[in-house]
Amino acid sequence: MFIGRIYPPKRVDALIETAKRLRTEANLDVEVVIVGGGPDEAELKARYAGQTWCKFLGRVLEEQELGRIFRCADAIVLPGKVGLVVNHSFAHGLPVITCEAEIQTPEVEYIKHGYNGMMLEGDEGLYQGLREFATSPELRDRLATGVLETRSRLELDHMVTAFDEAVTKALGTGQTSPARAA
Repeated sequence: MFIGRIYPPKRVDALIETAKRLRTEANLDVEVVIVGGGPDEAELKARYAGQTWCKFLGRVLEEQELGRIFRCADAIVLPGKVGLVVNHSFAHGLPVITCEAEIQTPEVEYIKHGYNGMMLEGDEGLYQGLREFATSPELRDRLATGVLETRSRLELDHMVTAFDEAVTKALGTGQTSPARAA
């Protein structure tokens, strides 16, 4: 499943083409669900019209409906920029599969390859990684376990504690701020 804004930096087309290739070359019965809207939505919907394995649900803002959709997915696949959907994915117990990129959002730091998601290289890496994910129950189980462990550390109280510790450490470095030096 992809969830997010449908525009070039997200590379939704790469996900759909990879799924198409998995269906034809690897003979895997994969499906893609796209949740979101954006400037590329109409073109992608037209390009893949009639493909029953590729479903566009549009923007879904109601949390209960999103929860039902998340429960139908095995993973969130974000070939381009990731964003806050990483947190949302982990909250719903789903691993995140993405590709390395020169410019990425800070949330990508939560994804640990082989632990709670997959960080792949390029379109061929995406193909190989998704093929492995689709055919390996052991990998899916391991990533799901990692997601649940990661999710417990992303709760607000843990995040506030980590932020407080980082600020305390930064202030305790012995450096004097310019305002105090005067």
